[in-house]
Amino acid sequence: MGLSPADAVLMEHKAQLSKIAVKAIKQSKLTVNEIVKLSGIARSKVSAIKNGAVARISIDLFVKVISAAGARTGNVHVKF
Repeated sequence: MGLSPADAVLMEHKAQLSKIAVKAIKQSKLTVNEIVKLSGIARSKVSAIKNGAVARISIDLFVKVISAAGARTGNVHVKF
């Protein structure tokens, strides 16, 4: 049983957001703890995002992490 077309698109977008979040964290040079404080997300979720996880991570968590990292880097552009 495969993914529905809608679920496949969702997974594709989550994979793209994961790559953007990982890059934003690296570029920001913020620690996981700093991202946790800025984003309000649990440390385990931030660590999972930093390590490229996609499963069990919602789109809003990716956006919060990207925004938290972007607050330090000055600009993060999300492109689909």
